Amino acid sequence: MVKISIIVPIYNAEKYLEQCLQSIKNQTLKDIEVICVDDGSTDDTRHICEEYKARDPRIRYAYQENAGVSAARNHGIDIAKGDWLAFVDADDSIDSQYLEYMMNAASQYKSDSVFCGFSVFGTTLRTDDTSALRECCHGEETGVITAEQAIEHTVCIDPSKIFYGYIWRNLFSTTLLSEYHIRFQCEIKISEDYQFILEYLLHATRVAIVAKPLYCYKINGLSVTTKYMPTMHRDMNTINAWILHNVIPSFPNSLKSFHACVANTYLSEVQNLCRRGTPYSLWRRIIIAYQIKRKFNYMESLCCAVKQHCRPKACIAFWIFILYLDWIYILLFSIKEKDLKEVFHDSK
Repeated sequence: MVKISIIVPIYNAEKYLEQCLQSIKNQTLKDIEVICVDDGSTDDTRHICEEYKARDPRIRYAYQENAGVSAARNHGIDIAKGDWLAFVDADDSIDSQYLEYMMNAASQYKSDSVFCGFSVFGTTLRTDDTSALRECCHGEETGVITAEQAIEHTVCIDPSKIFYGYIWRNLFSTTLLSEYHIRFQCEIKISEDYQFILEYLLHATRVAIVAKPLYCYKINGLSVTTKYMPTMHRDMNTINAWILHNVIPSFPNSLKSFHACVANTYLSEVQNLCRRGTPYSLWRRIIIAYQIKRKFNYMESLCCAVKQHCRPKACIAFWIFILYLDWIYILLFSIKEKDLKEVFHDSK
């Protein structure tokens, strides 16, 4: 019997993969299977997976032509045998009791999902939400909330309340995933896990909470969020439109928080224009930012966002955008991300 299937999507992760697989192999909960989905890697990924598979029969290896992380995760879901599903990224690792804590919480509270805390390594710019989880547990290590409450915490930017939409810190019921055919949208390249979680919660009832940082999230060269993403603008607006039509009608109290999330979308899009690998000159970044702010009417959401609790840095950025000083933010963020020579290089 397999209690939990752990899906590990992998693409050219030889540098980190052994540490990841070892952390899964060392789990105190033994009734598991590990599905390594190789998304067309060209490095030593296959050899590493085959070695671990030879030493541990719980490890499975599946290969697919390169199609992206969403397709790899969907492949894993389709062949999983466990009652529950967990995801671990190939460059991350998990606490040895990660699965045991999650499984115990799911059983204790008879929940459809479990959220746990996480730690961030490799940057000081990302934060965790363990304190928000602990608040939901009234200071205790574990607790339970309704799926509606979980949605309200997920569609949120208040740092004291937000549950970040990362699927690797959740436990999912394979029965529920199968019944409603919940899968990742392969055409979306960023924040696809955010939509996946919300879609899942729409069909859930109870959500268990483990207010402990059991997942180790590492920001490194493999992390796409450190680079320019050509599809970010399209993807995030697609997700926002999906939330507006699928979540907000059932949870109208989340509308103000949704507007704050939309404002945060504009902030992310502006930052993306300035990240490493951007094809745009400084002048083009400024022009594009003003164009998308006007076209998608971000001003309404920005004005709504500053009236809510949000991170101080985000609030300052929102005010800069409201005052139409976007160019100042773009200049400063570009300097932060790149050296001056690259910032003023005219590429497009």
